[in-house]
Amino acid sequence: MDRRRLTRESFLSSIDYYVRGNGERVHKGITINCSEEGLCLYVFSPVKKGDSLEILKGDLSLPCRELEVRWVKPLGKEIFKVGLLCMKA
Repeated sequence: MDRRRLTRESFLSSIDYYVRGNGERVHKGITINCSEEGLCLYVFSPVKKGDSLEILKGDLSLPCRELEVRWVKPLGKEIFKVGLLCMKA
């Protein structure tokens, strides 16, 4: 049973992002799906719940570019599936 309020649409795209408060190093990610309030993606550098990510580049039509990590699922040594929620301004 899916408990999401909003429907997620499959969306595969490469993005560039950085983690606020962790330097300005740019990381790469791949989106899996998105909704009006957030997205799910694969990242190749560790992040943790509560981190703030800023999307720098990508074909996303989200109402925000800054998102909060809500959950992280390690899939291997250097790949993580991450759930993100838009941070309201």
